[in-house]
Amino acid sequence: MDTDRHGWWVPAIATRSDNSVCASKDDEIVSPVPCGAPLPSDGRGRAVHPEVVGHQSASVGGPERDRSPVAAAARGDSAPMVRERVRPVRLLPAGTAGGRCGLRPSRAQGAPQPSRAPISKAAFVRSNVPAPRREPRSPPSLGPRLLTSLGCVLIACATWAAEAPPGQHHKLTDGALFVPAGFACSSKGEFDLTLHLHGAAQTVEQNFVAARYPGVLANVTLPGLSAVYTGRFQDTNTFWRILRETEAQLKTRATTGTPAPRVGRVTITSFSAGFGGVRELLRDPGIFARIDTLVMADSIYAGFAGDPAERRVNPANMEGFLNFAREAAAGRRRLLISHSQLPTPSYASTVETADYLIAQLGGRREATTEDWPDGLRLRSQFRRGRCEILGFDGDTGADHMQHLRQLRLFFERIKR
Repeated sequence: MDTDRHGWWVPAIATRSDNSVCASKDDEIVSPVPCGAPLPSDGRGRAVHPEVVGHQSASVGGPERDRSPVAAAARGDSAPMVRERVRPVRLLPAGTAGGRCGLRPSRAQGAPQPSRAPISKAAFVRSNVPAPRREPRSPPSLGPRLLTSLGCVLIACATWAAEAPPGQHHKLTDGALFVPAGFACSSKGEFDLTLHLHGAAQTVEQNFVAARYPGVLANVTLPGLSAVYTGRFQDTNTFWRILRETEAQLKTRATTGTPAPRVGRVTITSFSAGFGGVRELLRDPGIFARIDTLVMADSIYAGFAGDPAERRVNPANMEGFLNFAREAAAGRRRLLISHSQLPTPSYASTVETADYLIAQLGGRREATTEDWPDGLRLRSQFRRGRCEILGFDGDTGADHMQHLRQLRLFFERIKR
């Protein structure tokens, strides 16, 4: 069996066969990918788990080598404390059966396969180290971060219980289209389109419907770092293709004699690594002009300019976001930015990029204490015109994930 050098197997990632849930590993961000997808190699014969993703990469303006635990996990390298002793595996919902169930670690060729018996608990630890007779034993030196990771698994399990909202799904070249039950175009054939980058489809759809946000929802969620979104949306045809294919799908639903469906207002929402794609969209003048509303849910990161020790946000990485913020401050567009307090040692965090935008607009944060639903606590806010920046408590991966799970609160706010 393929184990780490300490012989420990610890399930640290919860995912689902329908790609509907993402969770947190060791206070870091993970991304939903199909359970059946093969794990890529890092070029050195080691499997890289695509669920474990970071926010930044060298190709989108970050440091040449990101040494954070997030990036280390994405590369397959070791990381401080837990990652040196823990190898991530996949854990599917209890009670599932067949070829997509059970504990599924990556394994060397020819290694025995793990049991496919149904899982009855949300966590197991398997060790090759001899244990005292009939007495359970915990892995040494894992400390409280393992508890944090398992806690995030339980949070994800709670999401599994929710049912998918009613509606229809259609495949797009670059993602998936969700048409909520009861949707109808206007009498002129126009409809609103929301394009979301990075987030489990069912989670985003639940929030979209719960907020009663108008129109239809297109979701583009890719496994990997922010660079995969940068690469996808560097081709400006991607955006226009999504609009065209959405119109074509809705045309098949139109009745005879009604106007052909066409996209009206466009809202872009992004979580975590999705910012890499949004940055590319905002660089194109034609696409920039087509976006009416932008929601960045704990999702603007950047590299540094000059000496990284000085932690000066690189203006080149922020140009599009700043231009959009100025448009929103003037009342011509709508921008909502949320951020947690999650630190990013080797690149600018969502706190630092928000501070940069506020400074460029010549504004200041207002301190506040406001409890929002489901554990979110607002601690600062900035508003000018139709530009709003909300700072929330929380510096863990679970806190970061709340900005996706509670996306409905941001949908409701921009409807005002």
